[in-house]
Amino acid sequence: MTKTLSVIARLAASAVLLWALAPHPYSYYQLLRVLVCGVSAYTAWLSVEVAERRPWGGSFAAIALLVSPLLPVHLIRSSWAPVDVGVAVAFVASLYFVRPREIARLAAGEQKKLLIDYRPPRGGKLQ
Repeated sequence: MTKTLSVIARLAASAVLLWALAPHPYSYYQLLRVLVCGVSAYTAWLSVEVAERRPWGGSFAAIALLVSPLLPVHLIRSSWAPVDVGVAVAFVASLYFVRPREIARLAAGEQKKLLIDYRPPRGGKLQ
């Protein structure tokens, strides 16, 4: 579940970043900041804690600070265009380089361990 949610969030963030190249009302860009900041922070955490990809974690933490709605960086629209494309490419690349596969491995390993450790009572009947 976490893996699917992570992939959907990063693809959605990439899509809204690329859609931001077209003219929109200011409220769209405010919503974009909130969405991209949240997904960047989550991807930074995922990179460091789960996938153990620390450079990717630092990059996404920097992206989260850049687009933070609490500490906004004000650039002209033409300056944001390459930033939007670059961040969208980073999100797509992170689908390959930052995978939460360890979560699935841990869950499967723990489940396997529980199955191995379980021994039915003698005679196969519950008492």
